[in-house]
Amino acid sequence: MLINPLTERVQTTPKIINKAFDMTTFSTNRNKTHRSEENVTDQTRITDCVHLTHHQIKSRIDYLTIQLKPTTDLEFQLSSEVLVNWLNKIGLKAVLTEPNLKYFDQGCLLQTIDATQKFCGAIKWNDTHDLIQLELTGVGCTYANTHIDYFFIFEAFAKSMEVQIKRIDIAVDTFEKKHGLRFMQQAYSRGLYSANTGVKPQRGDISSDSGKSMVIGSRHSSKQIIGYEKGKQLRYPEDSFEYKYWFRFEVRLRARKSQPIPFDALFNPDEFFVGAYPKANRRLIRHVTPRVIKREVIKATDKMLSDKLAYAKHQVGKTIFGAVDRGLTSEVIVQKIIRKGKKDNLCYPSFITENDKSSYIFN
Repeated sequence: MLINPLTERVQTTPKIINKAFDMTTFSTNRNKTHRSEENVTDQTRITDCVHLTHHQIKSRIDYLTIQLKPTTDLEFQLSSEVLVNWLNKIGLKAVLTEPNLKYFDQGCLLQTIDATQKFCGAIKWNDTHDLIQLELTGVGCTYANTHIDYFFIFEAFAKSMEVQIKRIDIAVDTFEKKHGLRFMQQAYSRGLYSANTGVKPQRGDISSDSGKSMVIGSRHSSKQIIGYEKGKQLRYPEDSFEYKYWFRFEVRLRARKSQPIPFDALFNPDEFFVGAYPKANRRLIRHVTPRVIKREVIKATDKMLSDKLAYAKHQVGKTIFGAVDRGLTSEVIVQKIIRKGKKDNLCYPSFITENDKSSYIFN
């Protein structure tokens, strides 16, 4: 039986859009089957959930803060149970550790149920039972982006209560050299991130061991765009394709009283990515292929595994060579040295299946 931490410890949003979103259109043609089928057309292209792949959506939700506003104690209890069940279903659980409770009375952190055991967000609520806030980090969003149910649970909530998106990050990856950091710098200089009227947005440039990044817009404004060298951040080898060309753009939207984030941003993120900075981003998203989170996760984990194997070769390679020279078989050697830890970054998340791993060759 699943325990609801919200009840265990205690007993339609208007679409007002600023000019940046005027150029977008909103499609209501969504997948209603809530089913995800095996990708049998190209097993080298590991897919995410059916909604994203069917509509060829190129961006992915990479951070989400969303609020439910029940009007009665019963509605609070029922909605919290449904929310916790959905989290468990996609692979996340609430733990007893408290998050930062600013503006809230109670809350719990979220953690992945699988062997990775990563913290990935929080649930917070008020003792008055009139507000529940769910926060999902990038890790938490990967579990929703790759699950058959996606974020459709909030579409169901919106039919019975007020649902508000308070913050949403929409990420797009590119491997095109012409659309990396230099593209972003030139677009800013040409005013492509500026509105038709008003002050030019702030710009910040950061350089570190994990690569270069650029931030346009104030963290106090309703929108920002961040670009950074993803391959360098993940510390790929300097001669690798990822290190040289993997660049990520993230549009960060924050709701304001006069500027709520339309609910459709969950289901048509490409349009909101473009709509935030249409003069620059419409040039970008035409030339990127759809993001594939499963493939990204496998490549990142494989990279860590490759690093660990290189380290193991240096540390115990001579020992293994001696064991082979002694006549021990590979099976015996593996059985003598293999062990499983309680928590290991080399574990694959639960949404990565054995078929996914076998479809992507380890380099």
